[in-house]
Amino acid sequence: MRFGLNQFDGKRGLLMKFRKLILGAGLIGCAVLAGCGAASSSSADYTSRMISGTASGGLGISAKSIVLDNYMIWAQNVGSQRVYFANFEADGRFNLEVETTKDQNKGNRFIMLLVRKDPLSIVGTLTASHDVSAGSAATGIAVNGDISGFSITFNPDAFKAIVQSADADFEVDQTFKTRLSSDVPVGMGNAGKGAAAVTGSVNSTNFVDKDEDGIPDLFDAMNDGQILDNRSTENIYDAAKASNTVKSVIMFMNLKVQKENQSSVDMVTENASVVIQVNPYDSAKISHVEAYLVNTHYSGSTVDLFPNGFTYLDSTPWPAGVSWNASTPPYKLYKVNALGTVVWTVLVKPMNNRFVPGDLVLLKVTTTSGATEYYWTSINFKFKTLPTDTTSWLGGAGTVASPYVTAASGNVSVSWTAPKDEAGNDLAGVNYRLELFYYDSSGNPVGSRTVINAGTDVTSVDIPEATFDSTQSLHPGGSVQVDITASYPYGDNAANIVRVKRSGW
Repeated sequence: MRFGLNQFDGKRGLLMKFRKLILGAGLIGCAVLAGCGAASSSSADYTSRMISGTASGGLGISAKSIVLDNYMIWAQNVGSQRVYFANFEADGRFNLEVETTKDQNKGNRFIMLLVRKDPLSIVGTLTASHDVSAGSAATGIAVNGDISGFSITFNPDAFKAIVQSADADFEVDQTFKTRLSSDVPVGMGNAGKGAAAVTGSVNSTNFVDKDEDGIPDLFDAMNDGQILDNRSTENIYDAAKASNTVKSVIMFMNLKVQKENQSSVDMVTENASVVIQVNPYDSAKISHVEAYLVNTHYSGSTVDLFPNGFTYLDSTPWPAGVSWNASTPPYKLYKVNALGTVVWTVLVKPMNNRFVPGDLVLLKVTTTSGATEYYWTSINFKFKTLPTDTTSWLGGAGTVASPYVTAASGNVSVSWTAPKDEAGNDLAGVNYRLELFYYDSSGNPVGSRTVINAGTDVTSVDIPEATFDSTQSLHPGGSVQVDITASYPYGDNAANIVRVKRSGW
């Protein structure tokens, strides 16, 4: 049996477990005890410890410029992988209750972060004992008892946070490190997937931050320092490995643009959408789901309608274009039957081009028993461009009114370039396919969709002659919509949508 909910008094913080996202039970005053890899353990195996201290601005920034109660301290136990966090008071004081255990490897070692609540994002890994010449800093903090005088000095704008304490029960464990670039953890500011975060090796005993980039795997878009997490479907389950309620939590981006809209100055602002989805074990045990906190880049999002195959099971969602925040409750996820699977989900349009990986969303799940659980999520990357069509057509503009023109007969060869991420890099490990939709001469859809799987990291594929022409004998003079689609198993999709016809049609 997994751990249940436990109440705490006052502002003692949150005790929570997670790996990729967070399972929890309240921002202030309550807790959930859930262990990744230790779900069968009794709470008697754990010893409660109190870490008390203060945080202040510094490191090149004025303390007066920081609103301290806009921050929280976050800690993950290296052995149990349980997670704990607490808010700062206005004067920087905090009391963080954590748990240690002697029964698990490194059960009194922690890696800690500072999280900014508005905008909701990571602003620093707590480091100590910097070795500038080696380009690394210790991140392991051993908690041998209750600790007082825990002092944090930080500069959120520079992603720096240094911790120290003279308490005898405070100890720095230098076997857990983060790699530094200009004295800052290499994963900071890019969700752990920038060029400096890449590494060919991992620390097999650091169960919190394997690639030592300073971004715990829970938040890291590239856990092993090599491959984007979106390339493995297993990562969607990391959030809920200790949950009896939720099987998976996922957040991903779509950018599907018709040729008519491709000349837009800001294609992402006008066309990008983001899907958030919670997949339960038993939908009857969940009352409702909402986003409890959202990064400001998502606060102005509008709700978009789901495509065919999604049937709403609770209440009708807001029409497309209405503010997500205007839902009841605000930032609501909708219970739907998604192609035979009941999930809670929402499709939103951020309506800006500022959202990036590392912008966090905190989801609140309310069960039918009245309990609450919390899960963190974020996109791992952002489509900056589409898989852009590079086919040598014979004419036309690729639009509905003026389809591209191809040869009167034969296979139709389609080519494209790889889409780019938010940093302008070509995306690797992307699966490509063409989706074909057929229309008659009046513009009405006919027939059924055809899918042609092109492969991974390819830039061209042929549409067989018979496939391309499949509806013309019944509906002459029509056209074919060709969606050049790039996707990851995680759910992300981008598509360049063009219209094509034969020269003889």
